Amino acid sequence: MNEQNLIKNKDRTPSELREITSKGGKASGESRRRKRDARSLMKLILSLTPDTEDWNVLSASGVPMEQIDNKSLLLLAL
Repeated sequence: MNEQNLIKNKDRTPSELREITSKGGKASGESRRRKRDARSLMKLILSLTPDTEDWNVLSASGVPMEQIDNKSLLLLAL
């Protein structure tokens, strides 16, 4: 990177600093929302009942019926 093009924060005006920090805060919030939504979607997917073929594989592997879900299927695959 060309260091001559960089502007230090101490050389910026207060309004420029406010604008930069505002953009950073908005981007941070958006990132946290995306991560939260992905986490909740993954929890939902893992809690669903697997299809019949996967159910039979888990059952044959000795997984108790009350513990058969996609989480168990994922762990078995690992």
